[in-house]
Amino acid sequence: MVALAPFVLGLCFCVFVISRFEWAQLVDGHGDHWITGGALAISTLAAGKILAGAKALAILGGGGGAGVLKDAALVLWVLTLLWLPVLVVAECLRPRLNYDVRRWSTVFPFEMYAACSFVVGAAAGAGAITDFARVWVWIALVVWAVVFGAMIRREILAVR
Repeated sequence: MVALAPFVLGLCFCVFVISRFEWAQLVDGHGDHWITGGALAISTLAAGKILAGAKALAILGGGGGAGVLKDAALVLWVLTLLWLPVLVVAECLRPRLNYDVRRWSTVFPFEMYAACSFVVGAAAGAGAITDFARVWVWIALVVWAVVFGAMIRREILAVR
C-alpha cells in the first residue's frame, strides 16, 4: 500500500514531463527522444510490480483494489505500446544512422518494453503480453547490438 503513493506521484511527474515534450524531437532528436518510451515502460513495470506484490501478500484480497491495480497496469501497458509506433515511425522517417552517445537512450526503452511486459503479463495473467515480451527481448538485443557495433566502429575509426 505504501508503494502506491510514490507510484501515483511518479505517474503525475510522467504526465507533467510528457506534456512538455517537444514534438520536434521526434524528427530532430539524436535518439534521446526514445527515453519517453522508457519512462512509460518504467511506470508500467512499477504498476506490474505493485500488482504482483499485492497479490503475493494477499493484501488486496479479491476485492476492487486488485482489479484497479490490474486495470492500471494493463492500461499503462497499452499506452506504452501505443507510443512505440510513434517512435518507430519517427525513426523510419528520419533515420539517425551516425553513432551518437544518445543512441543508448534508444536501447533503454527497448529493454524496458520487454521487462514491463514480462512483469505485467505474469501479474495480470495475460499470456499474450508475456509472449510479446519473449519476442521483444530478441528485438531489444538486436537494437543493443546495432548501437554497440556503431560505437565500436566509431572508436575504431577514431583511432585510425
